[in-house]
Amino acid sequence: MERNAGGDGRVSERKEYGKIGTHEQRDRREELRSIKKWPVDAAAVILRLAIGLIFIPHGFAKVFGSGGVAAFAQNLPSYGIPTALGYAAAYGELV
Repeated sequence: MERNAGGDGRVSERKEYGKIGTHEQRDRREELRSIKKWPVDAAAVILRLAIGLIFIPHGFAKVFGSGGVAAFAQNLPSYGIPTALGYAAAYGELV
């Protein structure tokens, strides 16, 4: 809207083409954020599945392999790692 140049206080309405209002700009920004978000979510799902497919067999081998968890945990003090952390690591990889 714009004031009349005649000074009589009337307001003349003039449409401005090509301009985007602030509410439309906010809507577009939110739309762009949601569009950019799904590839990140998809990548996170793919990475989680890949890591799960790697960790589960390793944990299974540590828990149910030859000697079981005890054999794995008893080997860790030679690396300076407490035995209790060996049990936690083996079961953590399985879960």
